[in-house]
Amino acid sequence: MKDIDKNLQAIWFLMILRGLVSSQQQFSQVHI
Repeated sequence: MKDIDKNLQAIWFLMILRGLVSSQQQFSQVHI
């Protein structure tokens, strides 16, 4: 179970990072 929890945390972390990067790119495109 602990391994599954670690995998879920890693997936959530990657998803959040992708969301932040994509939002920053859209933000910069709007300003530029």
